Amino acid sequence: MPGKESVANMETSETICEIANDLKKKKLPLQSSETSKLWLAYHEMVQTVRMLIGADRTKAFQECLVIVAAAGHHNYLKSGYKYLQNMLTLPSDNPPVYELFQKGQFGVRRSDRFWAGLGSDLVI
Repeated sequence: MPGKESVANMETSETICEIANDLKKKKLPLQSSETSKLWLAYHEMVQTVRMLIGADRTKAFQECLVIVAAAGHHNYLKSGYKYLQNMLTLPSDNPPVYELFQKGQFGVRRSDRFWAGLGSDLVI
């Protein structure tokens, strides 16, 4: 695409949506092989991690809790569950902070690159 496009415009682009639908159709026949199932499950986990890094929002975090539980990290699971509860009640508990999160002001940025945002725990 010529020029500078925002990420939001790219995600809602008809071309990108068509490509995503074509990929979903191609994945269905691959479910027959155990190796293919393993790679598709791995791809889904990587997509979840990418979503968590890009957004750090409740949906991605909720999906990650399943992976954390399966890995046996019980302390992360307990604190992660508490974090998820707090984030789900944030709109009613603290509306100003929720509005800032909705505007994308939830990470620390040291540059303008798309994936350059860091969580505050990593910066500290």
